[in-house]
Amino acid sequence: MGNSKKQNTRTSFVALLGGLITAVIIAVTSLALLAAVGINNFQATQQPAATTPAITVSAEKGAVEETVDVKVHSLRDASVTLTGASLGAGVVTSPTLPVGSTIKEGDSILSINEKPVLIIQGETPAYRPLGPGLKGDDVAQLQEFLVRENFKHWDKKGVFGASTALALAKFYKERSLPVVNENGEPTTSLRQAGLPLSRYFFAKSMPLEIAEDCGPAGQQAADFKCVLQSSATSTVISSSADRDLQGMQVLLTRVSGQPVAATVGQPTVKQQATGPKEADAAQEAAQPATERWFSLTGLPKDSAEFAENARVVVQTSAKDGLRIPATAIHEDANGQSFLQSASKTDSGEKATTNHPVNVLFCANSYCAIEGEKLAAGMEFSVLE
Repeated sequence: MGNSKKQNTRTSFVALLGGLITAVIIAVTSLALLAAVGINNFQATQQPAATTPAITVSAEKGAVEETVDVKVHSLRDASVTLTGASLGAGVVTSPTLPVGSTIKEGDSILSINEKPVLIIQGETPAYRPLGPGLKGDDVAQLQEFLVRENFKHWDKKGVFGASTALALAKFYKERSLPVVNENGEPTTSLRQAGLPLSRYFFAKSMPLEIAEDCGPAGQQAADFKCVLQSSATSTVISSSADRDLQGMQVLLTRVSGQPVAATVGQPTVKQQATGPKEADAAQEAAQPATERWFSLTGLPKDSAEFAENARVVVQTSAKDGLRIPATAIHEDANGQSFLQSASKTDSGEKATTNHPVNVLFCANSYCAIEGEKLAAGMEFSVLE
């Protein structure tokens, strides 16, 4: 009986001890697992963050253009004011034409002492009588007028020779006018025909319209004054840029979409634009006070209407030169420009290489560049 109790007691103790050992093992295992997970999480938090790849751009072949935006205007040619200062003494003997009348080249705008005064197209103003032996642009203008009137001559351009005198004499005869010399004196020698200063005006463009009342017949020639407005128009440009654009190329566009190239001419003044006055006033109010106006040369003779906006090319680089976005241009402490490309060291570590570069100029987010060992397709990092 005593032995049986002892046996039961020993069995209970062994069972209790086994349970304690099992609990300790489970606890130790759990702590080990928790420690492992914590270490892994700590290591994960200590890993470097993923780096953002560097942004690169490529050098490429192509021109860089610096341009200035300009406005295109279609303006009437300047008005012409004719006065009696060159007409000499006399009286206006023909009734003057009413306002709005059209004057064509070769027409008589008035008569002084019953002698008609002609109007001829020409840039150079009338300032002297024209006759044999004279030379100059005014002589060339008279010759060109005679040719347009189908009176040919064989003299050298700008030289008033016998052939020019004969052509002028034939013109007089066809108009039933007396043949006169350069002083206005009648002559029987056709080779002495001339054009007195009191018998002609030069006007830059034809035809013209009488813009103001020229006064009545019977007035003294010295009091004569007549304002004529050209019906011809010129294409000009205006710019708010404070720079001289003369001699530069301007790129225009016809309203049909066709591009047209011309050259910026001499500075000019604003003149009356064609179109409704209300539109002109609104346009004038919107224009900056510092606006500069330029004429154009080299436009096709058949020029139609142009789009309102155009570009003047200030400078351009070679078409086969290199260009790169301006964001790739770096500059060191000494002001030297360079491009930066990615490279690797001998041990395989990442590095960068600087390439000295000569920046010609930058425009429209691109720079024209030159440099040794630079070629189209090479990639360079942009400024961070």
